[in-house]
Amino acid sequence: MSDIDALKRNPLLTSIFTSGFLIYGGALTAGFGVLIGILVDSATFWLTIPAAGMIYTGIKTTKF
Repeated sequence: MSDIDALKRNPLLTSIFTSGFLIYGGALTAGFGVLIGILVDSATFWLTIPAAGMIYTGIKTTKF
């Protein structure tokens, strides 16, 4: 319970952490998708679609 209370007291930190995680994860996914798509198999270019969704979700403002 104390962990939940700590998160509720500091929503800015939670927002920054989740936004950063989604943007960073989306960029990594897009990078790996393009890199593997060029070098190995062109079907992995499809990884850019969820990567774009992750980046968009990370950039979009959250309204609690």
